[in-house]
Amino acid sequence: MRLRDAERELMAQFKAGALGELNGKVVISKSYDTKDWDPVVGKANMEKAITAIGLNNIAGVYSANDGLAGAVIDALKPLGVDFINMPLTPMRVWQAIQEAQA
Repeated sequence: MRLRDAERELMAQFKAGALGELNGKVVISKSYDTKDWDPVVGKANMEKAITAIGLNNIAGVYSANDGLAGAVIDALKPLGVDFINMPLTPMRVWQAIQEAQA
């Protein structure tokens, strides 16, 4: 197995494990497969999610890694969110959005 194939397999296993924990416990309004976990693609996906469901309907964001978490914050910056305390928990994302909209 080539390294790239091994990385993709690991990403698939990571996603399956995360969804196994989240499904049935939270509402997943939008879900995107971010190619190669690229933050540029992740930011574009987050912007699409904001447009599709509306900023005020976002209660949390699941991010596979720190690079994608940074992309989420970058996508929220033009909407007034400029900082979220780490770790980037759903409650902290929701609070930051609420504060930005106040």
